[in-house]
Amino acid sequence: ALVAEVVGEAAIDEPVSIGIVVEDEPGIARFRHTLTREAFYFDVPWGRRRMLHRRLAEVLEERGARPAVVAGHWAAAREPARARLAFIAAAQEFHAAHAYRDALEWCRRALDVWPSSDEQGRLALLERLGQCAELSGDLGAAVLAWEEVAEARWAEGNTRSAAELQRRLALAYELQGSSERALVARQRAAEAFCHLHQDADAAAELLAVASHLDAIGSSTPALDLVEQAAIHANAAQRSDLIARALGLEGSVRAKLGDLDGGARLARDGLSLALGEGLTASATEVYLRLAA
Repeated sequence: ALVAEVVGEAAIDEPVSIGIVVEDEPGIARFRHTLTREAFYFDVPWGRRRMLHRRLAEVLEERGARPAVVAGHWAAAREPARARLAFIAAAQEFHAAHAYRDALEWCRRALDVWPSSDEQGRLALLERLGQCAELSGDLGAAVLAWEEVAEARWAEGNTRSAAELQRRLALAYELQGSSERALVARQRAAEAFCHLHQDADAAAELLAVASHLDAIGSSTPALDLVEQAAIHANAAQRSDLIARALGLEGSVRAKLGDLDGGARLARDGLSLALGEGLTASATEVYLRLAA
């Protein structure tokens, strides 16, 4: 019915009658062989091909077809603006269905036809591409996308967005085994959160950096950072972060020789976590105290 609506009944009847197209069931037909279909397709003049693709895209949109189907026709019709919208819709549909690798490919196709005049839209799409890449396990693609967007956000003064991207980058770097790059990203995120007076986020990032430094034996720098983290945790009135900061500071001070003071701080952190039912924080501080 779709083909008949676009090009007329004769376009179906003749190839069916001579066996080029086979009717599998009423209303559904296919070419007998893929090579035959391709030969017919490329025999159609390019101008008519574009017209047919445009008409098919219009009809399919009216019928509510899936964006991925519509997008292919708009692209073949050389309608980049319409194709771009369909590419984005297809990426959103696959993302909602947790088909992240497919969503990533549709984001890439949209990016290929994105106009240079719309830089903000391109950056937003690039950030989404990074999310899809991360969720599909392509950390390299995620890092490349987020690095570009993060630098653009810094340059335009969008500190909040840049800080969030640095945090995502830090996690991606850690998963790639690049601890040094992860530390730099977390420090940049912490500085940005401090500037924005987002004390809880600043404390969390500072604790992550201090914990890593503590683990590799850089106890003095770790102590400076955990003290800063404690200030932000108290300002945010976040008991979980306060308990974690007490536990980490206790561990660091013990390594620096103050065993009694360190154990006392860790116990204070553990008491706070247990008293407020903060299971995750209590688990972490138990380990600090054991150390």
